[in-house]
Amino acid sequence: MHKKHIIQTHKGESMTRYPYSLMVLVLSIFLLASGYQTAVGQTMKEDAVDTKITTSVKSHLATNDALKTLTQISVRTDKKVVYLTGKVPTQKEKDLAGEVARKVEHVQKVVNDIEVRP
Repeated sequence: MHKKHIIQTHKGESMTRYPYSLMVLVLSIFLLASGYQTAVGQTMKEDAVDTKITTSVKSHLATNDALKTLTQISVRTDKKVVYLTGKVPTQKEKDLAGEVARKVEHVQKVVNDIEVRP
């Protein structure tokens, strides 16, 4: 008889732990999902800012009198860092492209990998 009492207590404990475990599981999934949503939302905002920066840098390069005829400059932005690549005929134009990019709003850094090829 004592043995049955232990089994019943054990089953009773198991049954009371089941809803608690389920609640913890559901709460964990909810918290992970909301954290994921926040992370995705933040990434989307960062991507939107990067796209805006890239568009603005390209526009400024295209409207700069000394650079507007240069079509061989590529612009890429990642986490507010602008990467310039391509070819220009002089060091002066390379430097000017970097200066133009640095003046764009939200730009934190410019990596100027433009090649000078006369």
